Parts: sequence; structure tokens; C-alpha cells
Amino acid sequence: MDIENIRLGVPGPVNLHPRVLRALSKPVYYHRTPEFRKIYGEVLEMYNKIINSQEGLTTAFMGTGTAAMEAAVAYMVDENTPVVSLINGKFSHRLYEIAKRHSKHVITISYERGKAVKPSDLAYVLEKHPGAVVTLTHNETSTGVLNPLPEIIKVAHEYDSYVIADGITSVGGDYVYFDKRNLDVLISGSQKCLGMPPGLSFVTLSPRARERVKSIYRERGKPYYVDLVKHIEKAQKNDTPYTASVSLIYAAHEALKIILEEGIGR
Repeated sequence: MDIENIRLGVPGPVNLHPRVLRALSKPVYYHRTPEFRKIYGEVLEMYNKIINSQEGLTTAFMGTGTAAMEAAVAYMVDENTPVVSLINGKFSHRLYEIAKRHSKHVITISYERGKAVKPSDLAYVLEKHPGAVVTLTHNETSTGVLNPLPEIIKVAHEYDSYVIADGITSVGGDYVYFDKRNLDVLISGSQKCLGMPPGLSFVTLSPRARERVKSIYRERGKPYYVDLVKHIEKAQKNDTPYTASVSLIYAAHEALKIILEEGIGR
């Protein structure tokens, strides 16, 4: 087997650009140095450009997309929060499974695989459960269906609800207008359209979502490692609460530069 010329035919991990591979081989800085913090800050800044956001606060997790899913749900939901999970594939189902661990009141709206979710179905449920947290996958990796995220957000906000969107296969591959669409929480991962190695994920919070996270932060039973409040607080200082995956941040820095050099269009 020619391991240097493997061609991956899966949604992710993906083949890495030679520039990203070279970035992975750079000498490792200590993650508390000014040099590393500058690189990490630039990663967060470039990422926000890709999702078209100036208002959202983004932090990186040293774990794959499921770590970001766990953080987003755990710190937006308490045990009494109604959660409406829109399920039309494997990864939207994973959000539902995480939600069940954090809320006693999880309602599902399920669809045949290959079918998109319907905003009208969500409106029907939210009439009975206003203020719920809604989970969905923007682009359902398991089937390739792009769900109507702008319409879902509009319906949710009409009922004072919040939307957590898994953008793991849409960020970098489709248009994600975080601010313009008033998205509350966006999750993404490194190893798909962003062209990075596996092992990093991102969570972006709107100002509205940040207020909610703070309001339930001290509840017992919240995860320690994926503490979303600590991550956001540190990210505002271009820092991480725990040891950073330094080489993966190097790779992210180069991959995001490549995307912005090529342009993401509008």
C-alpha cells in the first residue's frame, strides 16, 4: 500500500493539503506562550469570517465534533428544559441521545432518511413547548440532506426557543450566515469541509445564547472537560482552559488561511 498517496472517499477525514501537512510538522510551542496564543487567536478570527460572524463568540475544543455537541447541549439545557430534536439521520440522532442525558423532557420529530425536516412540524410542537431548545443537523452527513436552517431558526424564535445546529459538514462546504440568520449555537468539526485533521471542534454562541449558558452554568452534573463557559472565557483571551492540541491548531491555522485565500463567496 502506498500510504503517501491514499485517496479517502468518505465525508471525513479528508485528504490534507500539503501546506496543512507541513504545518503539522512545525516545532511545538508551549501552549501558554504569546506565540501560540497569537496563532490560536487568528484561528478563531478566521473561523468567524468563514461563518460570517462578528457577534458570535467561538471557542475550540480539543476533541472531535461529538465533544462540541456535548458541550453545546450540556450548557444550553438543564434537566427541566424541553428539547425538541429534529431527527433525519445518524448525527441528528446523536444530538438526541446527548439531549436525553441532560433533560427529562426530550421530544422527537423524526423523518425518513433522505427527507429534510419541515419547519411546519416544528411550529406545531413548539406551540405546546415554547422556549424549548431545538437540535438539528444542518447537513445530515449520513444522507447528504441539507436541512432548511434559516426557516427552522425563524420558527424557533417565534416561540422564544433556541437552536443548536450541527454544522460539522456544512461549515466550509455551504453558506453559514451565523449573524444574519440569528443562529443561537453552531457546532462544527475539523476533519470535513474545513480540511483539517480530526481532533478539533468548534462551538459558536450568539449573545442571546451566552446569556442562557451563564444562567444554568452552576447546575450540578455539568461536564468538566467540555466546560463551555470556561472555554469561552479563555477564548476571549486567545487561550484554552486545558492543554491545547498545539499541532492541530497549527494545521487549523493553515487550513483556514487556504479557505480564505481561495474565497468562500457570498
